[in-house]
Amino acid sequence: MLTGKNVLIVSPNQLQAIGLKSILYEYFSPKEVDIQSEFDNSLNKHLAEYIFLSSDIYLAHQKKLQAITRKLVILTEFEQDEESFENPAMLNTTLSQTELVDKLETIFKKNAGKSEDDQNEKLSLREIEVLVLVARGFINKQIADKLSISLHTVMSHRKNITRKLGIKTVSGLTMYALLNGLIQPKDVR
Repeated sequence: MLTGKNVLIVSPNQLQAIGLKSILYEYFSPKEVDIQSEFDNSLNKHLAEYIFLSSDIYLAHQKKLQAITRKLVILTEFEQDEESFENPAMLNTTLSQTELVDKLETIFKKNAGKSEDDQNEKLSLREIEVLVLVARGFINKQIADKLSISLHTVMSHRKNITRKLGIKTVSGLTMYALLNGLIQPKDVR
């Protein structure tokens, strides 16, 4: 579940962050839990398997975080339907400790069946090549020329990539490529 995994908590409420860190260490044995009080651009490159974000920070930076919603858990102060927020997951911080632990366990179990590699395995090698070029800023015609394939084929690959990953924007695909080590920040134009 969470044993041996890295966690990042991003919340301006340090008491909340320290309390969550304590609960995670006591019940779930993570490898490391880091705390940040505010959002910064390195968050998208963070190697944590789970990132807990205050709802304010999430709402302010939602577009930048689209590529990593799978690993986000949003810290809220209200109750929500179980089905209403699958990705990212929501955690009501006003729950009792027992309820918090149960909810965290549910979140971790849901994500346990979905590994990061699942998404990479779904993409063919050619789709990964196209994704890398899209993330590096190439347009469809340039991708077609570079890979010696037709423009129609590039568009088909892009459609498949979008469908498989559930990411519709170029910036989201770029973030995905960065987070999964397909490109380096210096590769983005």
